[in-house]
Amino acid sequence: MEKIKNGQIKYIHILKNKLNLKDEDYRSLLESKFNKKTSKDLSSKQAEVLIKILERLISNYATEKQKNKLNTLYSKVYYEKDKQEFIEHYLGKDKTMDNITVKECSKLIYILQEIVDWLEERGMNVNS
Repeated sequence: MEKIKNGQIKYIHILKNKLNLKDEDYRSLLESKFNKKTSKDLSSKQAEVLIKILERLISNYATEKQKNKLNTLYSKVYYEKDKQEFIEHYLGKDKTMDNITVKECSKLIYILQEIVDWLEERGMNVNS
């Protein structure tokens, strides 16, 4: 198991400060996720996971569960239309599945759910 790198420790603390995360909350996160008291005790892989968690809290990116729901609804509505085109139409040219926020993903899910409901009300075929 590869030991945590100094750069990872520094980056973790930069993210912690960006989030204004209280020390007790930070320690609680370390304890609950990794059973560790300090970031220095993490492995390099564990540090990567912690960094992803903290970055996600900062950026507020859509969760995998949300993305899965979006994909499921999208496939019910559109056969061959490019999903990226759909995302850009509603959210702008710089948006992709990788950088949409929780709120933006919720908006797309809402739009698709409305379309699915509309199709089902009219007895039209919805892909499963």
